Amino acid sequence: MIIQLLAVVAAAGDHAALHPQDTDLYISAPDLQGALTATESVGLPRLVRDPAVTKLLGEEVELSSLPSLAADALELPQDALDLLWESAAAASLSVAGLDEFEAAPTLLFDAPDELIAILAEHELMAVLEFSSEERATGLMTMASAATSQLVTVGEEVHQTAAGALKVTDFEVDPGDSQTSLWTAQWGSYVAVGLGKTGAPGLVARLSGGPSLEGAENWSRGAGAMKEEGGIPYLVYHHNLIGDPWYGLSARDAGLPAPDLSLPFIELLFSGVLPFGASEKHGSCRIVDGEYVFETMDLGAKESAAPMPLSDDFLKFVNPEAIGVWATRMDPAAVASNGHELISAMIEIPADVIATEMQYTVGASLEDLLAPLAGGVAFYMLPISGATIPRFHAVVELEDSAKYIETWTTFAGFLKNQGAEFVEVEDRPYRKVPVFSLKQVGDESAAMDAGGPFGSLGSMGMMNPAFTVAILPDRAVFGISSSYVKREVRRLLKEEELTEAHPLAANGPPCPPGVSYFGHLNWPELLGGIYDTLTAFLPLLADSGAMPFDVDELPETATVTQYFSPTFVWSRPGDTGTYTLKRSPVGFETGVGLSGLVAGAAFSMQAGGLGGGGRGPRSLDAEDPIDPSTPVVDAEQPVAEPPADLIQREDTRASLQQVKLGLVIYKSDKGSFPATLAELLAPTPTYPKGFLNADSLPTDGWGKALHYLVEPGGVAYRLWSAGPDGSNDNGEGDDIPAP
Repeated sequence: MIIQLLAVVAAAGDHAALHPQDTDLYISAPDLQGALTATESVGLPRLVRDPAVTKLLGEEVELSSLPSLAADALELPQDALDLLWESAAAASLSVAGLDEFEAAPTLLFDAPDELIAILAEHELMAVLEFSSEERATGLMTMASAATSQLVTVGEEVHQTAAGALKVTDFEVDPGDSQTSLWTAQWGSYVAVGLGKTGAPGLVARLSGGPSLEGAENWSRGAGAMKEEGGIPYLVYHHNLIGDPWYGLSARDAGLPAPDLSLPFIELLFSGVLPFGASEKHGSCRIVDGEYVFETMDLGAKESAAPMPLSDDFLKFVNPEAIGVWATRMDPAAVASNGHELISAMIEIPADVIATEMQYTVGASLEDLLAPLAGGVAFYMLPISGATIPRFHAVVELEDSAKYIETWTTFAGFLKNQGAEFVEVEDRPYRKVPVFSLKQVGDESAAMDAGGPFGSLGSMGMMNPAFTVAILPDRAVFGISSSYVKREVRRLLKEEELTEAHPLAANGPPCPPGVSYFGHLNWPELLGGIYDTLTAFLPLLADSGAMPFDVDELPETATVTQYFSPTFVWSRPGDTGTYTLKRSPVGFETGVGLSGLVAGAAFSMQAGGLGGGGRGPRSLDAEDPIDPSTPVVDAEQPVAEPPADLIQREDTRASLQQVKLGLVIYKSDKGSFPATLAELLAPTPTYPKGFLNADSLPTDGWGKALHYLVEPGGVAYRLWSAGPDGSNDNGEGDDIPAP
């Protein structure tokens, strides 16, 4: 009953004067009706009203159906939900006392009863403002059903500067008078509170007592908000400090804000909800079909903030990148966390690792991370097929020879001290020094797994290898050695790399002096996800599991046309760090994207697919290197790797790509093809063919793959002739598809 009652009023205008001065978490919707109208102009609502989507779903998805769904879920009167939806003008919610926790709660995982017990120990209040007093009275009358099973312990009318305030107190548990649940109404306002403090605090604030509006941090934060125009959507304020909350935060890792360790959460919630220590004030407006988020990090000190990025901070980013995040990082703070990570891998205390590396080995982890202080750019390449996006980081080097020496020393230390736990590979690739660290484990278990885990294993993602390639002017990092080597091939392919990322060529949309910049091309990202998802949906359609006809799926352009790229930047100042973000993505898109990704994973699992994929062959081909291409000559070059090491990697990737195409072909045609060439033929369902490529992939030696199908197309065999090029029908040194 308590959850139901709170849900009525926590529909989360600016109500800061109504909430406690020591509020730790506050969120409000200053203009509910305006926000509901404005959300119709942003990406996801426009998409679901598109005729192609309406045709697929059978009817237009309307926001007006949501009250009925909420009423059924919460067992609340439908009339109360209709009234809330139609006449609520503003709403707000606050929680105080969270700084008193001895340990931060796991609110996302606690059961409802446990959550109520936590909140009852503190002060929670929700306020709902209606268009008229009559509407507020009507809601209280209809919502009485939610309190009918509670014990009423008192009713009282208080005279305040805002008018008469009627308060009703209830017992949360019969006989428990220590914790109160109360409701209140004054004029067109309705409030519900939970906690030991009770209603007296609200009574005092309505008569001019201390409130959140008068708190110093509130004034600092609200005064920093600059954006105008559009429709106010949300206002939020955090004051979560103390050891328990810092324990959940990535601040200790020296990561920038927005927190790079939580990129997915940042995409979903845009900093509105805190996930750890947070002293922030923010607002969100809907302007011209985009969400405009402003956030002031009040806990960030200008003296401790990262230095501004250089004017050319995007110069080393891959021109094809669809996502870019650039900042400066604190090598010492990141090194401290790195010691903890290595400690967990090789079972040696972190302080021992740091001391021995510095005094015995002659190198420190901070030396490895030193280039981060000058600026680091993280970037994500396009999604192509059923693959995990390729993430990389790149830093500029002033002395590559010294950096090679540092990594050589570090790799030797791990070989001597942690060979049982860490696999170290320090072989040059095309004369470029490459160092790769991977935790020792049974990689074959991941490779043999079914469903999406098999795909991840085949790409090395279930057992990632932290890899760095050191070129004359830069170092490229990644979590897959094969991905990093692709970047090396790209960089060595041309004598002069004149092409720059579009944002670098045209100038990033941010002012000078920013310490953080982020960009995500949503049309490209959603298009890649959608193409991958639609490739697997026919597998579910064969089993009758899809509620719609997959042949009626809209074109990719229909899905992506309603979204624009996200841009975000941060700049430190005297009162904190100011962040501005413009994005087509709000809460509703984040939730929708989560469902899309979950659907893709479910599709792969249901289809029993164990194969991964990769992009077009041109991105991964063995291109000849111009002899004049500059390379790094290490002072003590290591022996070249076995001649066929990279060829075998490429062969396995090609086999996985074809294997995936064969599975999709069978789901569409009912049997496997007579020849591999049939995988390239377009169909109405797969206009780009079953490989999404113009030609068949070859093995690592440039030879065609071998394919043999059984009569009736019920099964097949797929293999490469291997390094000697002699076809042994899958035997000998031939490499069969996994």
